[in-house]
Amino acid sequence: MSNGRSTRLVEAIPSRMHRRIFLGSLSLNALIIGFMIGDALFIHPPQPLRAVEVSRNMLFDALPAEARQQVAELLRKDPSFRDLAETNIADLRAVLTADPFDPAALERLLSEKSERMKTAESVLQSALVDRLAALTAEDRREVAARLGRRP
Repeated sequence: MSNGRSTRLVEAIPSRMHRRIFLGSLSLNALIIGFMIGDALFIHPPQPLRAVEVSRNMLFDALPAEARQQVAELLRKDPSFRDLAETNIADLRAVLTADPFDPAALERLLSEKSERMKTAESVLQSALVDRLAALTAEDRREVAARLGRRP
């Protein structure tokens, strides 16, 4: 069966070098299509907004591109968002592997993370309100129409 297929390939592309180029091109196309499918299936929200309430994410996504970039830049510069992005995994591992296990230390660590999230949410909320206040009424209507859609 495969002998017939390879014979047809030899007849269609007689040069060995051209056959290799053809097969390499097919492989590269399959790889690119695989990357595109993987990218489409695994879409992630913008990094700084990962741990923030969904309605704020939706509002952020609905902003015009320039306003969204301004808010994102503001968040990147804000220390509360930088702290939130650094997920203190080393601290969590240390608490979880300590012998004896100290539940109070884990509670403190999680409470600190929760407080940082609240601070980050208030920073995002202020930035969103400021950006939306700077928009025209028509731009705000467009934002309202885009709510819930991907940017």
